Amino acid sequence: MNHLIATFPFIVYATAVLILLTKSDTRRATFYRKIVPDYREFRIRKPIRMALMYSLLVPFMVFIVVGNAAGFLCYFGAITVIGWLVAEMPGNVI
Repeated sequence: MNHLIATFPFIVYATAVLILLTKSDTRRATFYRKIVPDYREFRIRKPIRMALMYSLLVPFMVFIVVGNAAGFLCYFGAITVIGWLVAEMPGNVI
């Protein structure tokens, strides 16, 4: 149970970062601008997007250093499923 408590804040952080990255995706914005007339585009510069993307790897390193294999697997599974769910949501939902 301790690995779940230690992993939960990282999962919440990863969800927020994945939503930000999805919302600021230029290809996605171009596509939804054609479909949804009042689509609001959210832009983040590329260096900041790259920093956010690399910040998702920090929990992996923390779990490796601490030796929390269960937390590592929980985070890996959660980030995979959350990334898939966020990417599959329509642009007007997020």
